[in-house]
Amino acid sequence: ALSLSSIKEDTRKPLSATNLAAFVHNSCELYLHLVSRSTTSSSRDREQTSSTADAFFRKGHEWEAQLCAQLETLDLLLEAEGSDDPIGLLLTDPRNEFYVHSPSFPPPMFHHLQLAGSMRFTKFIPDFLRIEVLMQPNGSRTYTWQVLDAKASKFSKESHHLQITYYYIALQEKFDEYLALHPEVSVEFQAHPYGGIWLPSAPVPQYFPLLHARPIVEDLLRVQLPALLEKQMAGVKWHFNPLCSTCEFQAHCETNTKKHQTVSFIPHLTFSQKDFLLGLLNSVREHADIVSVPASSAASSSSS
Repeated sequence: ALSLSSIKEDTRKPLSATNLAAFVHNSCELYLHLVSRSTTSSSRDREQTSSTADAFFRKGHEWEAQLCAQLETLDLLLEAEGSDDPIGLLLTDPRNEFYVHSPSFPPPMFHHLQLAGSMRFTKFIPDFLRIEVLMQPNGSRTYTWQVLDAKASKFSKESHHLQITYYYIALQEKFDEYLALHPEVSVEFQAHPYGGIWLPSAPVPQYFPLLHARPIVEDLLRVQLPALLEKQMAGVKWHFNPLCSTCEFQAHCETNTKKHQTVSFIPHLTFSQKDFLLGLLNSVREHADIVSVPASSAASSSSS
């Protein structure tokens, strides 16, 4: 199991959109510290995760592959996996509507957010970009792009919304950069105002407005993340619970929970229940300190 002592406080790895989604889904500050400071790769860590985690990842890959097969049958798929210029690739496609699968983009800088210098992010790869092309009267083309992510879940989650909104903000930066670097290209890129979550239970994606989600994600990137990562690891908030079954650090946290016999050792205890229980225990301890009488005082009182 990964040891806290093996993680240096002054080294920090770039974060991915998946890391941020997992942090929000699990409400776990410790995960954020472990994943940003771990010296081991995600692939090696996942080899040690539970069968639940393995099944979760496998189900997700199968659902994405199924969607690709459906789009291929409809002649709507543009495979971008492995391309080092996904925007250039989509500009060569003659269709008026298609879906770009696995486009890979360099790490976003989020210049408009003026992030702390220590905040760094990995390259990002949305599952799908839905593209609609409209020819303008002056001969130029308008490309409307929309972020869609395949999720093998029964319902959409807050973490899904965060991940798609992160892609949306990062992609706006990348499309603007492309046009700045290629002034000869007579096109316009427009972001669709809705992001989509593609679930197995629905024939079409579930859409949500990005206008409301964007300021929340930007506040997370600009304010909350830097503050959380500046915390000492010993003081971060975490709780070992059933949600941890798909986390790459499950074995580490389970070992520490058993070793230190924390309240997280109580089965099926939720975050809110843990906070209530800890508050109750602290209250009892404070009350006990107030009413306790030193042994020397008690002895003198009994002898008098």
